[in-house]
Amino acid sequence: MTKEIPDNVIPFPMHRVQPEKQEMSYHQIAYDTSPEDLSNKELVFCINNTALCLLGDAYDEKFWSRRIAALMKLGIVLDHPSIRDVFPDIEETDTIIFEKDRFDVCVTRGKEVISVIELKCLADLGENQLQRYTEKLKKKKSPGASRFVVSLFDLDIAQIPSPWYELGLTYFSTAFADLADALIKNPEIANDFNNCHDFLVLISELIYRFNTLMNDFAENENGMDEMKPLVQNTGFFKPFDRIVKSYVAAKAMRLLAAENQDAELVSGNTNGNNFFNISTSIAGVDVGIQYQNNAVKLYRNSSKSTPFIDDKVLKIAEDITGKKGKFSTDRGKGFRSIRLNERGKPADVWSLDGKSEVIELILRSIRDLNKA
Repeated sequence: MTKEIPDNVIPFPMHRVQPEKQEMSYHQIAYDTSPEDLSNKELVFCINNTALCLLGDAYDEKFWSRRIAALMKLGIVLDHPSIRDVFPDIEETDTIIFEKDRFDVCVTRGKEVISVIELKCLADLGENQLQRYTEKLKKKKSPGASRFVVSLFDLDIAQIPSPWYELGLTYFSTAFADLADALIKNPEIANDFNNCHDFLVLISELIYRFNTLMNDFAENENGMDEMKPLVQNTGFFKPFDRIVKSYVAAKAMRLLAAENQDAELVSGNTNGNNFFNISTSIAGVDVGIQYQNNAVKLYRNSSKSTPFIDDKVLKIAEDITGKKGKFSTDRGKGFRSIRLNERGKPADVWSLDGKSEVIELILRSIRDLNKA
């Protein structure tokens, strides 16, 4: 199995270490071949060897906020169609600032805020983050400001309430290239913009291949087995993994809703690992399924003693696994769980079998928990 690369580790250009095994030239591949014609191996190689990935800038939201602010300034002045289409209300005399009042990019006209951008590269949106920003705009007497979430990878659209609008960072790839051409008398900035373009067109191709396979995956055709090691070899596994887990959780919730089962979905990230909980309530106590690290766990979450609920959860776990289990150690937080899939047999939702196993365990557990 390919080892996952932590998000704060820059993938090393292994062709420099093992030239006898890897006879690839980044410039020859990247500039002589269209992204759509690259093999999966070549695509990952080129992404990892872009200037942005090698220097770690690709993962840095502050890096992108500065570039987007500069791109907007230049695009408005030069009347670039990609910039004008998205920001029609911004004028040349407006002030465009990065990292202002917690906004990654903020456009002001005097004291009025005209537009704001929240950037997301690897991370997901925080709980109620956009609602808090909306309240901030109201306090600044700018309720009509246009609002954008610019994400490197797709976010859960349900998290983005109107009037916020999601825009892919890859949308700006053409503008970066065009404005680089316009800055021939400033080669340093032109080269920087070209680096942004080169990275974004490669990432756009990776996203396209992922989305294509996800569509097949939804129809129970397994192509994700080749996609998972592909993205694991980049520094971008976490956001792709979040999308796969979100899809599986959403499908389970749809099936539960069709049965009129009481259930609530919560997703997040702990210690760098994505997770989701699907739960119900018994006498005010949160009980349900947690999926994380390829483990499906039946849990109850209460700092108080709950012997009746404990017995019920233990009985459901025994019915599912065929053997008596015991809760994990309570470390004072009230969360205690029982693993439902066997150790050494990961329930990997990137595979068809793993997806089906996790969904079935969720459905069976929530049905039994909801029984009187």
